[in-house]
Amino acid sequence: MSVNFDARTAGSPPADPALAAALTADPDGLHIGQARAHCDFLMRAHPQLGLTSMAA
Repeated sequence: MSVNFDARTAGSPPADPALAAALTADPDGLHIGQARAHCDFLMRAHPQLGLTSMAA
């Protein structure tokens, strides 16, 4: 069993138009990672959008 994680906007949209478009293109949000049973969380970075860490 696994759990998918998606990034979404909270409040005002990001200043970067490419990031704003990526976050709103899919109703579920931008896929950033997956956690599976007995495995660590695997984050998918999106460097072209400035998402390279969980803090971003």
